[in-house]
Amino acid sequence: KKYENLEKSLLKVLENEKEMKESRLKSIDIINKIEEENQYLKEIYTMYNKHSEDVEKSRENKITKLEKQIIPAIKYYPQKLRELKKPLNQIKDVSKSITKHSEKITSAKKTNDLRTATIHENDMKKDEIEKVKQVEELELKLINLEKERVEDNKSVLLHLIHSEISFHANALQSLSKLYQEISCR
Repeated sequence: KKYENLEKSLLKVLENEKEMKESRLKSIDIINKIEEENQYLKEIYTMYNKHSEDVEKSRENKITKLEKQIIPAIKYYPQKLRELKKPLNQIKDVSKSITKHSEKITSAKKTNDLRTATIHENDMKKDEIEKVKQVEELELKLINLEKERVEDNKSVLLHLIHSEISFHANALQSLSKLYQEISCR
């Protein structure tokens, strides 16, 4: 009987050992699966980081284009407007000259100096013609500058819209590819 109990006890120990071995093997399998999942997650994070880098490069390209093309175009117009001050000052000078001739004509008529009055009238007419000509030239320059500004603003806006569409299209394409890679695993 003693041997029977010993045999039972040994069988139980062996059974417990077998269960412990199975439990250890299951634990090892679980650990391996966790490592595989961690590897899988690591690959997914690597793919996501690559996607993020691609999107960021696209954004940087957009910013570079803005800095090189759009900002200089915007800075161009104040300079052009400053350049139009010179013709404007010339028109003011001609207007002052017309006023002086008018005063001299009035003064010459008071003294009955018709010859001087006629000379100043002719000079005043020439100055008035010159003023009209300069005003027309300035108006034409302003109209052309405004047309140029409107066209440039239009192209800047189109460029910005295109950049945004391109950026989002690239991001969507990259995210779709990433989604497919993750979902197929």
